[in-house]
Amino acid sequence: MLGGRALPFLEGGVTTSPRIAAATETLLQRVGHTLEPVEQSDGLTELAHSLAAVAGMPRKRGKGDYLATRRARDYLHANFTRVVTLEEVETATGRDRWSLSDDFRTFYGTSPYRYLTMRRLDAVRRMLLSGISLASAAANAGFADQSHFSGLDHAGQAHGSGAAHHPVQLGAVSDVVIRLSARQSAGSSSGG
Repeated sequence: MLGGRALPFLEGGVTTSPRIAAATETLLQRVGHTLEPVEQSDGLTELAHSLAAVAGMPRKRGKGDYLATRRARDYLHANFTRVVTLEEVETATGRDRWSLSDDFRTFYGTSPYRYLTMRRLDAVRRMLLSGISLASAAANAGFADQSHFSGLDHAGQAHGSGAAHHPVQLGAVSDVVIRLSARQSAGSSSGG
């Protein structure tokens, strides 16, 4: 995760870093919320990098493996409608999850879980435009339940995902989803 280095030591064991708070919040979601395997890996990776940054450890970046990362992206794209395990992605790419997570950020500017979320939001948008209800579209797109879908804010970012440090530009997609769902709600409450 940190290029084979140990996790850093924070003097006193306490920090007020917003980045560490956001990374920790992802991993300590509300009771009853189960993290998907790729979501958990993203959270752990962000927490490790946040700890390293706060401790002043320089980040080591290798050149990465673009072909393995592209295989991971293709695999995630082909399987976004279901829960994907880390073992599956490792098998599909021949790369360990931590290196792959770093490479994904390097080559695609986002984490593997955020990539899955973006694909799911795209699918929801397409389904809503074709007239499918929001609940059905969310389920068909791979959101495990309503809480996973409604856990996205109006910018399409997962709450507590370190979004302040790694913003994901999903505004256009989620704005369409939000507008269409509001229209559907208004249409169903007015009888048509």
